[in-house]
Amino acid sequence: MRNELEIEKQLRGRLEKELKEAQDLHEEDKHRHKSIVLLLLAERKKIIRRFVEEGKRSADLLAMLEEEKRQALAMAEGLEEESQKVRYARHLLHFRSFGLQFFFVLFTGTTYGSRVGKTSG
Repeated sequence: MRNELEIEKQLRGRLEKELKEAQDLHEEDKHRHKSIVLLLLAERKKIIRRFVEEGKRSADLLAMLEEEKRQALAMAEGLEEESQKVRYARHLLHFRSFGLQFFFVLFTGTTYGSRVGKTSG
């Protein structure tokens, strides 16, 4: 009986030791898992923050692009108006020149080119 009691004590001691090791291992795993979860949550926050920042940056760039597009269209319209003014001025000069030549021929009876460069004498 004493022998059985001694075996039971040894078995109990061994089981208590295994239980303590298992509990310690469980605590280590629990701590490691908690650290991983906290790390993942921090990383998630960073990703969300970056996503929001990139969204704002994208919206700002889109607004800048739209503004530049609007300015380019306004500039193109201005250039078209200037081009039309230049064409109109050329036509006026051409018609004035033609009109002056016509009146010169009408009043002098000679062409303008035949009198240019000649001195009276």
